[in-house]
Amino acid sequence: MNKFTAVFAVLTLTVSASVSANPCMSIAQACMKEGYYKGGNTVGKGLIEDCVMPVVSKSKTLPNTAFSDSDLANCGAVLKNKMP
Repeated sequence: MNKFTAVFAVLTLTVSASVSANPCMSIAQACMKEGYYKGGNTVGKGLIEDCVMPVVSKSKTLPNTAFSDSDLANCGAVLKNKMP
């Protein structure tokens, strides 16, 4: 295995671990596709407040998306731990 392959393998593992470590990522990405963004809460387009949290609580749906109950529960647990 050459040095490039080794570095690429480590980078791939790191990226995979960081994505799987955040269960809200797929929900946040779907929200961003619908125009929600960080800091957008002043105009009703806040990424977390106006989209991710309502999706997790099942009071909001996004077109052409479906999240498993476990994804929603895991994201909800993360949000609960991060919110004051």
